[in-house]
Amino acid sequence: MLNGIERFFVEKIRVNTRMNLFGFQPTQAEVISTLLFIAGVILFIMLRRKASVVKQ
Repeated sequence: MLNGIERFFVEKIRVNTRMNLFGFQPTQAEVISTLLFIAGVILFIMLRRKASVVKQ
């Protein structure tokens, strides 16, 4: 998750071509880093749920 956040802000500094995506204009790297962050959050939630089931 932290890598996705870091990558998102690093890409703000770099000069890249912009995409038009639902009214936003992110770069390809910003889209990928956002997806990585979301995947990390989902994985974190799934692992926490699994750990709580094992404790019971």
